[in-house]
Amino acid sequence: MKNNTTLIIFSNQLLNDVFDEILNSLKFSLKTNYVISNSELIEKYEKIVCDKNILTQISNEINDRKKIYVLTNQVNEINKSNYKSNITFLQFPIKLTSLFNMIENDFSQEQKNSENLIKFKNLIYDPFSRFLSKGEKSMRLTEKESDIFLYLLKMKKTGVSKKDLLQNVWNYDDQIDTHTLETHIYSLRKKTKKNLDIENLIYTDASNKYKLNL
Repeated sequence: MKNNTTLIIFSNQLLNDVFDEILNSLKFSLKTNYVISNSELIEKYEKIVCDKNILTQISNEINDRKKIYVLTNQVNEINKSNYKSNITFLQFPIKLTSLFNMIENDFSQEQKNSENLIKFKNLIYDPFSRFLSKGEKSMRLTEKESDIFLYLLKMKKTGVSKKDLLQNVWNYDDQIDTHTLETHIYSLRKKTKKNLDIENLIYTDASNKYKLNL
C-alpha cells in the first residue's frame, strides 16, 4: 500500500518551522498527511518536499517511485535533464497553499490511476506510470515496451504473429525493419529476468506466435 505521507525536510531549520506553522493552519483541509523532520529515513516516503541541498544529500536514495518537490530560487539555472523526470523544481519563494494544492492534486491523480492497475497472477502493471511489479520488485517499461506488453496481454489466449504486432504497435508498413520488434522483445525479456526474476516473459509457441509466459 502506498504511503500517503509527504516528508518535508529542509537544510534550513527556519523553513521547517515555517512549514510547520502553515501545516497547523491547514491540517483540517488537507487530504494527505505530512511530517516535518530532518532525521526520518528517506526510503519510507514516496513524496518529499526539500531544498536543493537536501536533494544532493539524498540523490543516491531517489528511485523512480519517489516524487520530489524541490524549492529553489535558481530554477532557471538548473539543467533539468540531469535529474529524474519525477523531480519538480519550484521557484522559491512560493505560495505554500499552492504547493500543498499541487501535492494534494498529484496524490488524487495517483489514487485515480491506481484504480486502473492491471493485476494478474503475481504481477501488477500500472499503465499510467508503466511500472511492472512482482512483490517488492518493480521495473519501468519504455513506452514501446508498454505497447508491446499491453497488446500481448490483450491477446494472451491466442498469441500474436510478428506481422500483427508490427501492425498494432508500429502501424506497420513495408519500410519498417522487423528487427526492431525482435530487439524490443529481447530487451524486455532481459529486463524482466534481471529486475523481476522472470524467465522468458515473452516466448514463441509452436505456430511461431508471440505469447506472454503468464
